[in-house]
Amino acid sequence: TPPDMLMNITLNVEGCMPMPAEIQVHHEEILELKESRDHLLYEIYRADSISSLQGSGQASNNTKVIKKVLEENDHLLKENAKVMEENAKVLEEKDREIEKLKRKLLAFSQE
Repeated sequence: TPPDMLMNITLNVEGCMPMPAEIQVHHEEILELKESRDHLLYEIYRADSISSLQGSGQASNNTKVIKKVLEENDHLLKENAKVMEENAKVLEEKDREIEKLKRKLLAFSQE
C-alpha cells in the first residue's frame, strides 16, 4: 500500500449528531500512480476474488475502468487467436508445398 496519512475525526456541527469522518492525505505523484491503470491491474491481480473487488471502495469507483481493461484484453486475445489460426493455415499450406517439392526432388533424383 502506498504511504498515505489517514486521520479519523469526529465532525461536530451545532444542531447535528456528531459524525465520524476520515481525512486522507496523499502525495500527489503517488496518488496518480495509485489511481492509474497499472495500479488497477495490480488491484485485480492481488484480489482474492471478483466479489472482493466489487466490495472495495477503490475498485467500486473503478468498475468501468476494470471492465474496459478486461474487454480490451479479451478483444486482443480474440484478435491474436484469429492471427494464429491464419498463420497455422499458411504453415499447413507451406508444409504441403514442401512435401510436393520433396516428392519431385526424390523422383528427379531417381531418374
